[in-house]
Amino acid sequence: MATVPTQIRIDEELKKQAMEEAKKISRDPDTKKYTSFSEALEDLDL
Repeated sequence: MATVPTQIRIDEELKKQAMEEAKKISRDPDTKKYTSFSEALEDLDL
């Protein structure tokens, strides 16, 4: 089991990686974008 300081560092690194991925996706012109959550659900046929 990880100690609290180790877990905090792991959590911080995962958040940093997620933010980097989100920025990369947001700048990708080939990524499909939606103007609303309901529009995304329609695309998923939900």
